[in-house]
Amino acid sequence: MIVKSSLAFVVAVLLAAGMAATHRRRPSGARALLLLASACFVVATLTHVFEALHLVPAAGWGKPDSVGHYIDLTAALVGIILVVAAASLALARHSAK
Repeated sequence: MIVKSSLAFVVAVLLAAGMAATHRRRPSGARALLLLASACFVVATLTHVFEALHLVPAAGWGKPDSVGHYIDLTAALVGIILVVAAASLALARHSAK
């Protein structure tokens, strides 16, 4: 479990770094939303790393009604919503041209 979680975390961090660099070069609303989404994915994968390493056991990582579960779920859902919003914004901007 730790290998998968760590790999997902590395991918999420690389995605966030890439989005930060892209947004810095050519800022736009859609890129800002994608940067926020990638930060949410970093949080979601970090919760899996914490669960695999049994860090902060009081958070109850892996249990259905725990704080860790809701952090993971919320971060993933907000990330997905932000990706959809960024795509909608980019499409609206592209079709307005």
